[in-house]
Amino acid sequence: MSPLRVRVRLFASFRELVGASEVEVELNAEDTLRDVLLKVFEDACDKIFEDASAKKLRDYVVVLRNRRYVQDIFTKLEDGDEISIFPPASGG
Repeated sequence: MSPLRVRVRLFASFRELVGASEVEVELNAEDTLRDVLLKVFEDACDKIFEDASAKKLRDYVVVLRNRRYVQDIFTKLEDGDEISIFPPASGG
């Protein structure tokens, strides 16, 4: 079975943190959204996960899968999915 590929779009401070506005991630069939986030953020996982177990996103992180809000980070992904990750909103 060939690996799955998903496109990850990063916004604002997350784009700066990763050093790219978009990355492609290769997954195995059993991988989940959590696995994508771990791969993309590598050493900066504390910026998106609540604790070292990486089982819950920080409250301010917004994740979309194919333009739909996702709460369950253990969601299975499909080849060609687009994941968008937004940091806290700021402004005034």
